[in-house]
Amino acid sequence: MAITPSDGSKPDDIGHYRIKQKLGSGGMGDVYLAEDLKLHRSVALKVLPAAVADDPQRRLRFLHEAHAASVLSHPNVSTIYEVGEAEGTIFIAMELIEGKTLSQLREGRTCEVDEVIDIAIQAADALDEAHSRGIVHRDIKSANIMVTPRGHVKVLDFGLAKLAADVDVQDEDTRIKTSPGLIIGTPYYMSPEQALGRALDHRSDLFSLGIVLYELIAGRLPFEGATTTETIQKITNSQPEPIARFNYSAPPELERIVRKLLEKDPARRYQSARELFVDLKNLKRDSTSGEVAKPARPKTSMRKTAFVGASLIGVVALVIAAMVLFKGSRTGSSTVDAIDSIAVMPFVNVANDPETEYLSDGISESIINNLAGITTLRVIPRSTVFGYKGKDTALAQIASDLDVRAIVSGRVLQRGDLLNVQAELIDTKTNAQIWGARYERKLTDALALQNEISDEISARLRPAGASGGRTTSSPMTENAEAYQLYLKGRYHWNKRTAESIEKALGFFQQAVANDPDFALAHVGVADSYLLMEQYADRPAGEVTDQAEAAIRRAIALDEEIAEAHASLGMIHHIRRDWSKSEAAYRRAIELNPNYPTARHWYNIMLSSHGRPDEAYEQILVAQRLDPLSMIIGVNVVDILAAMDRDAEALEMAERYMEIDPNFPQLLGILGALYSESGRHPEAIATSLRAVELSGGTAEQTAYLAVAYAEAGQREPAEKILKELEGRVMRGESDPFYLAPVYLALGHGDKAFDAIGRSIESGSGRVVQMTADIRLRSLRSDPRFIALVDRMRRP
Repeated sequence: MAITPSDGSKPDDIGHYRIKQKLGSGGMGDVYLAEDLKLHRSVALKVLPAAVADDPQRRLRFLHEAHAASVLSHPNVSTIYEVGEAEGTIFIAMELIEGKTLSQLREGRTCEVDEVIDIAIQAADALDEAHSRGIVHRDIKSANIMVTPRGHVKVLDFGLAKLAADVDVQDEDTRIKTSPGLIIGTPYYMSPEQALGRALDHRSDLFSLGIVLYELIAGRLPFEGATTTETIQKITNSQPEPIARFNYSAPPELERIVRKLLEKDPARRYQSARELFVDLKNLKRDSTSGEVAKPARPKTSMRKTAFVGASLIGVVALVIAAMVLFKGSRTGSSTVDAIDSIAVMPFVNVANDPETEYLSDGISESIINNLAGITTLRVIPRSTVFGYKGKDTALAQIASDLDVRAIVSGRVLQRGDLLNVQAELIDTKTNAQIWGARYERKLTDALALQNEISDEISARLRPAGASGGRTTSSPMTENAEAYQLYLKGRYHWNKRTAESIEKALGFFQQAVANDPDFALAHVGVADSYLLMEQYADRPAGEVTDQAEAAIRRAIALDEEIAEAHASLGMIHHIRRDWSKSEAAYRRAIELNPNYPTARHWYNIMLSSHGRPDEAYEQILVAQRLDPLSMIIGVNVVDILAAMDRDAEALEMAERYMEIDPNFPQLLGILGALYSESGRHPEAIATSLRAVELSGGTAEQTAYLAVAYAEAGQREPAEKILKELEGRVMRGESDPFYLAPVYLALGHGDKAFDAIGRSIESGSGRVVQMTADIRLRSLRSDPRFIALVDRMRRP
């Protein structure tokens, strides 16, 4: 029978231990300060409380603690002196440790980074010892880790440990774990698998240690709800806020380590405490040597270069410099490969403020643009990497998806006129950080040497004697307000809706007003006009003239802008001036061979001019450069269908549906392919979805009418046709979109008339009619051949 204290504060003496005072209580027992009368030393004595002494399950778990912890002998694990029983009371005599638990040490404040690293190293070493013996702690938390006055870490209370190798114990433990109302572990520090009651292994302890480290660095728990249920929901489904939001002194590598510890999927976490220990030791070494210290401020110049906030200049310079160092480290005996491919991931907007989202997006895009001009480096374009924005995708998975050797990631926070930028460069082969840095600068004070630095580093990246274009393909501005307006414009332009393109145009025009010599802002104006025909049903003649005026101004300011020449190529293409169009596209590719839009638009021109094989070659290059771009994917499908390779086109379309099932242009061509293969219900459903997601553009509305007509449902098809005819009469739509509907309803003559009117109107859409799967049946008709010949003339 357990000994019960007479005054409620402590029991009588237990065996040869004299009880002095109560130290605390836990789920598995009460702890007392006691004196060992045999060895004359003070100990911490844990006893099973009287209230539960007769509970077989609690008693069994208490013995599990004793069994598990007694086999451990490690300087960072509290030592077990004895496990015994006296007069019905079960006890464990443990090393008495003087110091504070981490929860006491923190007391609502963030800890110094060096202090956290030291604690983490020692805790990882302790867990490595336990895990190597098949012991899982299962209750790692700040209250179970103590630090002595000399900074020595002790991991306490293996009361929830599981002997993984002991089958009988596992079975018993499972019954305990699923007992009604019994929670194994402390909810705030549970791993997702622990919170869900699933099987655990040593990686659960690593997740819990990640929570402890996050708490020490950020001064708060990463997952905290008003109730246990809400906390568990956050642990299993939510991502913690970036540490940089709460503690700017934390180096990027430490945040990466914590982020990896907190992966929901155990397979994506550290796979062993030893692996964690090694990374922490490397971080400590680099921190001591100064490799992760804040970099010196870059020098500035009054020469007009790119404005990105001095923080961005530092990021770009050091990202590229790190690659130079990495490449330059190769020797005759070295096995390290040069970096030949890189993905710059969307920088995290730490403040999570939609009003400043343009800034984090713009910094990422600027780095991409600067690196894209290095001809020896394959840079994944914006449209692909931004597909990962807001997603918790492991770096290893991104590296595999994009086939890149290095990844740049970072965080941005704007506070008033201050800009904080943190970035890191990761070698995806080794998952090691090559470089990391943090900057705090005033937005208005930053005048950059970006182009000069990029050109100098680019020269060092190229093999001796190799040629290469300029490093930076995007001339910027000294005007801070103009640059921020430009970033806002690109942010909205990339949303690809009628409303967002109108917003983008407004921002670009304001940027030009602030700095009339800002060449890339003029390109933004042109690009906005060029999308309006397709996405906002604006007449091609009207928007093309405005686009050309802006592009001419951009090229006059700087002739070597690849983006401007690609846009000029599209303008000539719409006007059916094929030789000028091809020359502009070739010039864009010469200036930047890695600019996928130039290849993409060049493919459209080649296909329109009856050169499908060359078109297919160009779109495959664009697809390789930008494998997740939906619009490029749609054009791959288009050219396959134009070459009568329907099975391949359908397979490709369905592959891109896995990337984004809500992209209207993809749904439109997929509906046509379904119709061609006789899958009419799917064609109608898919086309309906395309109309809904596009906002009812004439293009997708017409293709829905075709799906109805080819399914034999004339009434809804004719109703849509009447609506489209009204749009054309009011000048709100291109006559071309009437042609496939007329054809599907059996009105061939009207189809030819609509195409003729579209050609006369200067339509940009009609130039692609030879590749349109919905007009396939007309290809051998002499009238269609005559219209194609007419369309191909300027």
